[in-house]
Amino acid sequence: MIETVANAALKPFAHQGRVTNQMVHSVLQIQELVLACHLGCSIDEQKTPQEVRVSVRIEFAAVPDACLSDSLNDTVCYAQLCSQLTKAAAAQSFATVEHLARQLSLCVQEPLPPKARWQLTVHKIQPPVPGLKSGVTFQLGTLN
Repeated sequence: MIETVANAALKPFAHQGRVTNQMVHSVLQIQELVLACHLGCSIDEQKTPQEVRVSVRIEFAAVPDACLSDSLNDTVCYAQLCSQLTKAAAAQSFATVEHLARQLSLCVQEPLPPKARWQLTVHKIQPPVPGLKSGVTFQLGTLN
């Protein structure tokens, strides 16, 4: 018997009747998207674009339909999200990493399906602070 997509959606990860769709944990991660951003506490620091790296973690409430359909329309398209993050970072100058994260978070939240949780991490690679070797990060999101 051929199983329809609708029937398969009820138990896409069933294996011998033990695992259900609700038991499967699904996460999409964007790791270290490199952006050039005018970021700094002074106007002089903001003049030169600096490297920031952005990571995003999206936890879906249910397994995305794209697992069965293989369609970008059934999930969060990470290429589009990266494009939106790049545009938002370049759209203005920022005095604080916190405000940059807030603006970028708007891009993250827009394509999310209902009940998805997310976390955005902004990593300023080389702030002008003597002795600070690994930069600074700021996280914002709905994950614990």
